[in-house]
Amino acid sequence: MSKIPKEWGYAMAIPSQGIALFLFAYYSSEWLNEHYPRSFNWFLITFFFAVVGMGHMVYLIVRKQDRDSRAKETPLKGTPPKGTPPKGTTEKVDNKNIKKL
Repeated sequence: MSKIPKEWGYAMAIPSQGIALFLFAYYSSEWLNEHYPRSFNWFLITFFFAVVGMGHMVYLIVRKQDRDSRAKETPLKGTPPKGTPPKGTTEKVDNKNIKKL
């Protein structure tokens, strides 16, 4: 079984959640128009909330994807910087390359 990268999962989540949200908005507006008739159309109100919800979902997905991509770039806490010898080795340290604080 092949693994799908997270970026593809994020890209596929946006339209699938959007379709589900707009279908819910459409059917809920139909139900509201039938059971609570008013002088206005309920579809405009549910469509507005669907657009706001879709914008919020896109923001959350983009923020999560950005956080995951930054986590790949930064090393884990407690890992030594590149070029340092592993613990327990007796390599000489070049004092010229060490930066003083």
